[in-house]
Amino acid sequence: MIEINKKAEDFILKGVDSDGDERDFKLSEFLGRYVVLYFYPQDDTAGCTVEAVDFSDHFGHLTDTVVVLGVSRDSLESHRIFQEKYDIDIPLLSDPDGKVHYQYGVIQAENIEDKKIIRSTFLIDKNGIVQYIWKDVKVTGHAEDVLKALMCLERKNEI
Repeated sequence: MIEINKKAEDFILKGVDSDGDERDFKLSEFLGRYVVLYFYPQDDTAGCTVEAVDFSDHFGHLTDTVVVLGVSRDSLESHRIFQEKYDIDIPLLSDPDGKVHYQYGVIQAENIEDKKIIRSTFLIDKNGIVQYIWKDVKVTGHAEDVLKALMCLERKNEI
């Protein structure tokens, strides 16, 4: 289970970058930058659209210091269409078998046929350490809350 003040578990997932290009994303490639890693249930649904657009709007200009990675079980083609439709300029990663969802404790099996995604966000520092965890996220205002937490971390590191 992922915990605050512990190293984030590395993974490699295929994803679609902000230019719509397909590539492999390895969490550890972003050491030296903050990572906002968020898990969401499904592309092009009301809450997931608000969340992706808000993250894109709030963090799109911070690409030198922060990378935002959205993860769902949707296909790469679904991600590409979702990005284009809503002008989302953050990478979206595909975890079709749910392996990384399980690794981060954000998938809940209520029964074998019905697996519920727990909308969750992890803020990982430049050293790969989890600093904040939000579970059962309510999308309205969430990106702003994550940005505030990031600013607190930055201030703390300046001291």
